[in-house]
Amino acid sequence: MRSLAVAFLILASTVGLVLVGDFTLGAVRGHASDEQSESCVVQDARLHHRWKPACRQRQTWGKLSYELAINSLGDRDASVRDVAPLRGGARRVVLIGDSYAVCCLPWQDLVVAKMQLRAPGMEFHTAGMLSWSPTIYARRVRELIDAKFEFDDLVVMIDISDIQDEAAVYGVDAKGELYDLQGRTRAEDTGQPNDALHDALQRLAASNKLRKWLPLTHDLIRSLAWREPRPGEIPDIDRGAWTYNGSDAAVEKRAYGPRGYAGGIAKAQAAMDDLAAAAKAAGIRLHLVVYPWPQQLLHDQADSLQVRVWRQWCERARCDSFVDIFPAMFEAKARSGAWYGEYFIPGDTHYNARGNDLIAGAIVAGALGLPAPVGRAP
Repeated sequence: MRSLAVAFLILASTVGLVLVGDFTLGAVRGHASDEQSESCVVQDARLHHRWKPACRQRQTWGKLSYELAINSLGDRDASVRDVAPLRGGARRVVLIGDSYAVCCLPWQDLVVAKMQLRAPGMEFHTAGMLSWSPTIYARRVRELIDAKFEFDDLVVMIDISDIQDEAAVYGVDAKGELYDLQGRTRAEDTGQPNDALHDALQRLAASNKLRKWLPLTHDLIRSLAWREPRPGEIPDIDRGAWTYNGSDAAVEKRAYGPRGYAGGIAKAQAAMDDLAAAAKAAGIRLHLVVYPWPQQLLHDQADSLQVRVWRQWCERARCDSFVDIFPAMFEAKARSGAWYGEYFIPGDTHYNARGNDLIAGAIVAGALGLPAPVGRAP
């Protein structure tokens, strides 16, 4: 018993010394500044959650880490800067969507930054946010218009997950405020394991205070929270299954709630009707973009239900353009057996820099009417 107690004492002392050393390291080198120690995400009654204007922090997504900068409008940007509400001489384009429009990579690898490179004579802004959906897109667009923020084109990246968000995640109360219908973990967004241990580790890994004061401990927890995908492993989750799995009632009930697939589609389209009306009243051109997740490329077809639903909506809403990324991605899959690693973040459903460049090129050519620069292959 005495030897066990001694061993425990040695272990406890070692852990204590490591934590003290880790704390000292964080304090001495300023692992994160005070400005970066607080989250840039704040709760919002109308938009559920949003970014805090003029904010900067170090952001992590799985094993990726990058600098997050929020401009004066409360939107992600290349740097923390003031954005004038009045346009200059350049055509101004706003891109809105969920995480596929704004997340998971350094600024220069996002769709909006790739669009700016392809069309340097235009001015591009992104007004999206992680885990937003059409109800929130419409509210954010009206917010920008009401604030007299001038822009010529609105590009909406409609995501596969928007249907589940509208069906089972967001509700609207009598005051018009958004609330959660059910919990949703980051695991459902990325295909990572969804259990209590990983959920707790992911919350710790997202802590900016832990990153600041115990940097080595934070890095260890972050590595444990993210399960390294097996070679060739492709996420395949209920959240993205509605486009091809309509006959599986168990999945529909489990992941989409009482509204189901049809209810989610109807709610999403009603919200987009509101967005289209706002854009039309303000004289803003409306463009809609659809793109597949990896599991659509595995189980679906180029003429996916996602494509058909939103193409038909666009015809009714009189969109100025409809940009369909599905055919290009199915062609990319046919060309290479390594398509997943070439276009997506490993172990994730989000596009990597090359995938975002493909989307950007299609938007610039298909929506904004500019040819893709010579030599830019997808």
